[in-house]
Amino acid sequence: MSIEYSDVIRAGAELIHPDTGKWFLVADARDPVVVFVHGFTAHGRYLSRLAEYVGAHGFTPALFNYDSYRGIDQAARDLEMLLVELDDTIRDDGIFLVGHSMGGLVARYLVQYRAERSGIRVRGIASLGTPHGGTLSKRHVGHLLDWADSVTLPNPFSRVPACPSSMQLTDASSTGLISKLNHDAASDARCIPMLSISGGLPFLEFGTGGNGGFAGMLRNLVLQRLIGEQPNDGLVAESSADIVKVVSARPQQAHLRDYPGYDRVNHSYLGRNQHVAGIVVRWLKETLRATVPPAQ
Repeated sequence: MSIEYSDVIRAGAELIHPDTGKWFLVADARDPVVVFVHGFTAHGRYLSRLAEYVGAHGFTPALFNYDSYRGIDQAARDLEMLLVELDDTIRDDGIFLVGHSMGGLVARYLVQYRAERSGIRVRGIASLGTPHGGTLSKRHVGHLLDWADSVTLPNPFSRVPACPSSMQLTDASSTGLISKLNHDAASDARCIPMLSISGGLPFLEFGTGGNGGFAGMLRNLVLQRLIGEQPNDGLVAESSADIVKVVSARPQQAHLRDYPGYDRVNHSYLGRNQHVAGIVVRWLKETLRATVPPAQ
């Protein structure tokens, strides 16, 4: 896993096929393409089980791997460049984006500011535990990085609290990226279909071997006091994960938390829960039927 992080940093962002681990090719796209975007400090393989499940239901999955420390906007630009290189037919038919945590913000930024001028048609965005309203505060960043490192192994090059992504996720960047994104989305007439899904277990696993022991329990107590709101998934409050509440209710936008085991699913496992995977598949199929490709 640490080698994969190093490769992304040295070689740049990439789109890969989850079945082969190789770069995604035009020949791979036999069905509607769904691009999976991982979250802060993670790697595309973190969503491989979800991607494979979606791929077994009539879609072509692709994992987007990127250096998540460089910023939401930079990740969106990296994804834009990779999508532009796809065959015109794929881009014209349109793709779907599924983002976990920060990955949902990357997907939204791409759609809001980059996709249209590059000729990339996005048919819909599904987000899992995405902090649409921002997450935590500057005081939380160290805890956020500790948790991320314990789950995905540390990035040896960029683990600094002042990195662009952590500043943007807490909406503490000079541009107020999340606030601007939500402001612009509220007045966007395009109304691209969006689904947000949240978890309800206010607990995160720190370290290996279960919940991280006594130290993990203490860290979670601190996090819960800092978050100061329930329900939450251990990292992102329900009010921030709910796209309808953050951007205001709009056509083709929905939030879902009413699924079996909601109260037992935390931030780490949203992308690994089969009920959540089923929701994503149903939403993809419904959205696919509702968004017909433009006539050639």
